[in-house]
Amino acid sequence: MLSPETDFRFEAAQARNAALRLLAVRSRAVEEIRNRLSQRYPATIVEQTLARLQSEGLLNDAEFAQQWRSSRERRKPRSRGMIERELRDKGVEDSVISGTLEGYDSAGAAYRAAARYAARQSHCDRATFDRRVGSFLNRRGFEPSVIRQTLQRLREELAESEAGAEEQEGLV
Repeated sequence: MLSPETDFRFEAAQARNAALRLLAVRSRAVEEIRNRLSQRYPATIVEQTLARLQSEGLLNDAEFAQQWRSSRERRKPRSRGMIERELRDKGVEDSVISGTLEGYDSAGAAYRAAARYAARQSHCDRATFDRRVGSFLNRRGFEPSVIRQTLQRLREELAESEAGAEEQEGLV
């Protein structure tokens, strides 16, 4: 039979391995790891594991929040408010969130989010284009003023590309 101390060490090692498996998939917030480990391990082991991972630099909410922002900016642009809610839902502290989202360019993110979608809607009349692309941006949490600005920019670019295409046809 194992001694209580040996049993504790064994459970602590299991908890650490479980946390490392979660971190191998993607970076995570401290609270995410805490919630997952709390389902299987006692609170003392969970807190010891979190402290150890943080001291080793494997678990850091500021780095996680920055990686989350970068990922959202590159792959699935969202509004500042939506990213803020996502980070808050993952347990990141408000002070870390505000530091991470400092200087966030909502207009640029809205444009990146809508550019490809807008190109697929270029065949539509203006009202349909505005409704579809505007709804697309609204679902991603962008403010009405940013949506209007982005729609204007996209319409102008589409008009320029259509004019350029017509000129090319005239030259042929």
